[in-house]
Amino acid sequence: MDDVEESIGLFCFHSAAKHVVGDLFVEDAVVVCVHKLKTQQAVLEHLLRRATADTAQRLLGGIDVGPLVVAIENGSAVTTGDRVSSREVLAAVPEVPAIAEIQTRLEAKSDGQRAAAVELALEALYLAKRIDKVSSEGETVYG
Repeated sequence: MDDVEESIGLFCFHSAAKHVVGDLFVEDAVVVCVHKLKTQQAVLEHLLRRATADTAQRLLGGIDVGPLVVAIENGSAVTTGDRVSSREVLAAVPEVPAIAEIQTRLEAKSDGQRAAAVELALEALYLAKRIDKVSSEGETVYG
């Protein structure tokens, strides 16, 4: 556990303990604390999804991504993650006009920037429920 996690845990425990009245067992405080953390995590995850979708819409709105969606639905899955190089991401991306337009719109020049632009677009398509996404063990597969 790092310092941040420990600090959050202590804050949460203190917060949970001060909101209950009477005899409180440590286990009860932990249950309250875990519930609060799960609720806060769900809210933060929702806010992150909303911010990602809004940002992608603002930056990429108007690009015809239909051919990209079709290509991905037809088996052109794209894997991203900490251990997946930008070149691997770019090699997996289907060759459709939308990809070049996305990269141009985001002024992506290097391989890393171009792969990040593609990943933003793929995440936006997932959030819009246009493509599937599976995440596990540090990798995300779109398609």
